[in-house]
Amino acid sequence: MAGGVRRDQLSEAVAGLVDRHAATALVFEEFAGRLVGESKRTPFPRGELDRA
Repeated sequence: MAGGVRRDQLSEAVAGLVDRHAATALVFEEFAGRLVGESKRTPFPRGELDRA
């Protein structure tokens, strides 16, 4: 997990939150990287978000 924290070190509630939102966070992280590092015209990842 991010920051070197393992899933088994988290409470069940926090682990569930991470599980539910990890895919969406990854899509946004990749989008932000492209937006800043490649082009301001990077399209919003609507399809990827729907699949996440």
